[in-house]
Amino acid sequence: IFELTAPDFPPVNMRYTVRCYTNLAEVPPALVTAVRQENELLFTQMQQRFPEKARLYVLTAEDGRLGCLMWVKSGSDVKRWMVPLDPADRVIYGAYTPIKMRGRRLWPHTMRAAFAMEGVTGGRVLSDCDVFNQPSRNALLRQGFRIIATARIPGR
Repeated sequence: IFELTAPDFPPVNMRYTVRCYTNLAEVPPALVTAVRQENELLFTQMQQRFPEKARLYVLTAEDGRLGCLMWVKSGSDVKRWMVPLDPADRVIYGAYTPIKMRGRRLWPHTMRAAFAMEGVTGGRVLSDCDVFNQPSRNALLRQGFRIIATARIPGR
């Protein structure tokens, strides 16, 4: 489990556009198609996470290509999690960068824009990450997150 306290998010690189969606009906059909072509599981997540009050932040590049997806919930909308949450906390529920867009550090742009849109100026931003997902762990640590706990999942 990773934590970033009292986050300060610098300005976003304007070469990218980040938009927030709160339900599937808001997502443009072309974006739904791009997501489904990238990975059908991402579309399944869209169907599951919107009813759970998750917000989807999508970064697109100048040429319109899908760059990064990131799911966020407020602490008040998380029923159970691995550590106690305050209502003002934000939880990153997942992020995905398409294979062709990896290595460009697009997730930090997505995160900065998302939390600027959310008005996050204090509190905590939390995320969990599989211990075997070293690229994501490195990305979290590069952005100033610190590891506060490691959970053992039975059977893994």
